[in-house]
Amino acid sequence: IVRIREALHFIQASDRDTWVKMGMAIKSEAGDAGFDVWEAWSLQDESFNSKDARDVWKSIRTNGKVTAGTLFHEAKANGWRDDGTHQKPTPEELAERQRIAVERAVQEEARTVRERAVAAKKTAAIWKAGTEPVDNPYLVRKQVSPVATLREIGADAAAAILGYVPKSSGEPLTGRLLVAPVKIGDALSTLELIDADGRKSAIYGGAKAGGYWAAQPLPEGNGDGLTLLIAEGVATVLTAKE
Repeated sequence: IVRIREALHFIQASDRDTWVKMGMAIKSEAGDAGFDVWEAWSLQDESFNSKDARDVWKSIRTNGKVTAGTLFHEAKANGWRDDGTHQKPTPEELAERQRIAVERAVQEEARTVRERAVAAKKTAAIWKAGTEPVDNPYLVRKQVSPVATLREIGADAAAAILGYVPKSSGEPLTGRLLVAPVKIGDALSTLELIDADGRKSAIYGGAKAGGYWAAQPLPEGNGDGLTLLIAEGVATVLTAKE
């Protein structure tokens, strides 16, 4: 970590691609204990946003191709010289890093729980405000029929409930949005909004892992004798169903 911190002095945080790549490199080497190093370095750029940093960090997987070697290569290209003077951390330093990592994990878990609760409330509000998706533009374009487990809502109405404009890759969703609810068990967790052009956006903070949407109500019982068709994407499911 000391070596990484020294090398970062030679790298600018203003370029977003570089900023994300350095986050990937640090996390691959230090795991969540490296977030403080990345955040401290990120603060040199005036556009730094702590919420954005947390979201990007959470999305980074530690088994990618970008490693600490990438960071050191970038630093050397900008004049850093690795003189090998970094010291092996003491047991006390290692214990402190572990304490910080555990503390951060607890904080992140608490924040995730809060965000999921807010997302679930917004999901329920949008579902309640939605209407039957008769001749919904997205379904019409995909040439599939609506089902009772879907709703639609205007983009402006959805934004009013969410408190922000839903976007996909930076592009705002527009028009009549198809609403596909996501359940975990029997509880609504989040939902996917889809506009006529196929742009999709899920509610920020909603839990999706382990969630599902079904094209029709699932039958009671333990599933004996039931053939269940599983697919990815609303239009794919509806096409296969038909």
